[in-house]
Formats: sequence, structure tokens, C-alpha cells
Amino acid sequence: MILSVLSSVVLISLAGTHVAASTRDQFPFVTETQEDFYEFKWPIRRVAVIGAGVSGLIAYRELTEAGFDTVKIFERDEIPGGVWHYTDELPDDAPIPNLDPVVGDFEPSFPPQGMSLPYEQFHFDDAKERFRKHRAPHAVWKSLTSNVPASMMHFTGLPFTPETSFHIPQQTLCRYIRSAYSYYGINSNDRNENASYSTRVELVDKRYDAEGNERGWTLTLKKLTTLGPLLSREEWWTEDFDAVVVATGTFNAPHIPNIPGLAEWKIRFPQTISHSREYRSPEKFANSSVLVVGAGPSATGVSADLQSSVAANYLSLRVGLSLPRFVHVSDLSITAERQVGNALQFLQLLKDGYHNSSWQEDGTSVRPLITDGTHYRSLYRDFLYIEEPTLGFVNMNLGIVTWTHGDYTALALAKIWSGKARLPSQDLMWQDHYRELTKRGGYSKQFPLLGAPHHSSYIAFYSGWLNSAAAEFGGKMIDGMPKDFIPAIISWQRDLFYNTNPVQIPPDFPTALLDEPVDVLHWMTGRY
Repeated sequence: MILSVLSSVVLISLAGTHVAASTRDQFPFVTETQEDFYEFKWPIRRVAVIGAGVSGLIAYRELTEAGFDTVKIFERDEIPGGVWHYTDELPDDAPIPNLDPVVGDFEPSFPPQGMSLPYEQFHFDDAKERFRKHRAPHAVWKSLTSNVPASMMHFTGLPFTPETSFHIPQQTLCRYIRSAYSYYGINSNDRNENASYSTRVELVDKRYDAEGNERGWTLTLKKLTTLGPLLSREEWWTEDFDAVVVATGTFNAPHIPNIPGLAEWKIRFPQTISHSREYRSPEKFANSSVLVVGAGPSATGVSADLQSSVAANYLSLRVGLSLPRFVHVSDLSITAERQVGNALQFLQLLKDGYHNSSWQEDGTSVRPLITDGTHYRSLYRDFLYIEEPTLGFVNMNLGIVTWTHGDYTALALAKIWSGKARLPSQDLMWQDHYRELTKRGGYSKQFPLLGAPHHSSYIAFYSGWLNSAAAEFGGKMIDGMPKDFIPAIISWQRDLFYNTNPVQIPPDFPTALLDEPVDVLHWMTGRY
């Protein structure tokens, strides 16, 4: 989708600026004068939520409980579930080389030039294929299970039963998410006018009144309806909202390293290179030699799933050493090469990795949301766009449990927009943002990573602020870190890194380096 944000705010440079260590500097929501608060430019009564996964439902729940006139959720898929909705269908091949992360591989669709909205168009071709491209199948494979304990993988108030398996199959998780949507009356079969499925958000644009004053957002929407095997209907229209919540997930655009010769190889032998989002089951790779490039959850999970079916299974790991020329592609073979010259020829390559690419911008924003695709920027506490605080985000961090973290960010949005919590001025939000930026070592792929200690401090921040606001303005209060959270995290880490993980990481492996630049290949030919 495209986000158009026109900004007239002058870039603020804090270089050499002294900020007094006042109470508001230490805790930005405790302010000293009315000028320290942000005042919204229009009343907020109608809110759009983009995405019907875990984050989308949490946002919808908190916003409806806060009493907004309209809260409407949009989902490009035909059912809720987000990344946990599995189908055998595959997404389009990941582009090689990568597209600009600001753009990603999302192609917005609009009516023919000159046509006004609303507009509809019929197609007399393969309706199933047209809908596949419309919904964009998710990166989930058939045997995938959760890698977070079941006690932490549930919506507040809707826990799994005690006997639920530690690792939950993707089919069970998708059914659970759908049942939660049914509980709130917004499943795809509930015929609720506040939930629009099979609907893509093609454009999010600023809205202005007759005098040229900003008055919210206009969403350009497209719904695709299958009417028969060879008949489908596209409908475009617009809807106006006062605020928008982005709940589409952290990563959307695939990332494949820019390896010399790889694009040419892909053209010549297209079936030998794929991205992990295209993986469904190991049968396709039976009796092949496979190299999985990457060491994140998807890479290790795919490698483990392949283990019993392939002739040779290799997984590249990042170990933080700088060695030259680790992979190249020649005319006759793909070779993974270490400095000592040991080479491995292989038949299949799967790459794991993604860019942030939820939004495309028009280039006029002083402070952009996305630059190199490794992180979002210009967000206050990673959930609110500082340039225009009627644009909110839920669960945009890494190293968090989305089911828990989303409760705090969604409630913060609901309270801020309903007037039940104060928001610092833009100057104070930027000051706080730059403090966080310094703490996390600047903008990089590590910037969105919170991890356990920082995650705990964030939850303490949110619960302290939101409960103080509830005491002052009334409304919902929220608990701090659940009592069983830390023990569950410890148990999960032991299970993941030492005991039952199919592809175990050795105890002395420097896990903190997993997200450092890829410099050397470490081959795992079996289980540790």
C-alpha cells in the first residue's frame, strides 16, 4: 500500500542543544506546562485498522472498547489469521535483485486513468489465480509450529487450555485466531459491516477540508470477489477516517543478498533459487543438496523441515568474522566458498530474510518511515508517527511477544485518540525518540530489537503511563508484566537453544551476533 504524508515540519537538529534534566526529560509523559502536550488538529471518531491478524484484533478490541463511533478493519485475505493462514498456494517469486525497500514488491492497483470512484470492473480469466495475486499467500509452511510457549501465544482473556502443546501447530493457531475474531463478531462469515475482507488498501492519503486544512485520512480500497472459475469482480472506492492503525506485521518485502551473478542464474535456472516465503513442504527438494542462507527462525525451521528429505542439508550462520567473497555464481554452478578455498556445489538455494515495506511514501516527508528497509523510524516509542500522530502502529518491534506487547501499544492509541491520555508535544516526542535512538546505537537493523530487558522496561513504561492516565481521566487500567512471563521466557530459551529444537544451536554460539552482517558461512551438516 502507499502512504502519502505531506509534511511542513522543519527538521529539528539536536546537535549541540542542551536539554535540561527535568522531570519531563526523565519521563516524557509527566509534563510541566500545557504547551508540553500535543493537541490533535481534528477530533478522532472514525478509525481504520489495516490487517486482520493478531495485532489487528488487539487494535480493534481496544478501539471499540474505547467507544469510537466507527472502528473498521480491512484485510486483503478472505479470512482473518494474518501470517498464520496457511494455503498450498505460493506467493510470486521474490525479485532478484531486491527492489527498493521503500517500494517492496507490492504493486498498487487503481482503476483505468480518468475513471472516478466508486468503480467496478469484471474479469473473464482465471479467477483463482487473480485472487492469489490479490491476497498474496503468507510465508507459512505446512509443518510450522509456534516457537513461543503456548502460555504466551494467546489473546488476553482467551487463553489456551493447560494441556495445550508447548509448540502449537499453525493450523491450530489459525483456527484459534479465527475463533477470537468470531468472539468479537468480525470473522469473515459474520457479515459485519465493520470488517471488510478480500479488500486491499491501495493508498492512504491525507484528507483536507474546503479551506485546505488537514482533516484526517482517505483510504483508497479495492475488493476482489470471485464469481466463478473464470469470472471475478474488482471494486474500488474510498473511505474517510480520522486515524489509521497499521497492523500488517513487521516484515513484508523479501530480502535476498545482492550476490554477483545470482540474478543471471535465476533467469537460467529459475527453479533452483527461492525465498523462504515460497517454502511449503520438503517434497519439492527430495534427494537434492540444499543450502539455506540465513539463521533466523524461518531459516532454521525450514532447514529442520528439510532434514529427512534431502540428500545434503546446509545452513549458513553469521559468526561475525570478516572473510572475503563467501558466495559467487559462475556460468556452470553456484558455489559457496570459504577463504581456505573449500567449495560446495549445490542444486537448491533458499534465502531467508525480509525488509520493512508496509508503506510507500511520496518522498516529500521530512522524516521518512522507511529508508533501507531494516527498520521503521520517526515513530514515538515505536508505535506513533511523530509527524502526524493520527497514524499508529501495533507490534513493530522485534524481540517481543506480540500477543502481550500489542495490548500496551493498542491501548495507548485508544487512550490518546479518545482523550483519555495526554501525548507529549512533537518537540518532546522527538527528544524522547533521539534518546531511544542513542540507547539502541542509532538506526540499523538492530534498532527495532527490544529483547527481554528493554521489553520489560517498555511494558513498565506503558503500564505506568496508562494507569496514571486512567487515574486522572478514568477508563481502563492494565497490568504490568505477567507474573509467569519471565519463567516462561527462560523455559522457552532453554528449549529453543539447548534441548528440543530440531536444529540446535550449540551452547557457546554467540547468539547476539545472529543479526550482524553475513561474512562467513558455517556449515551445519547434522544436529548438535
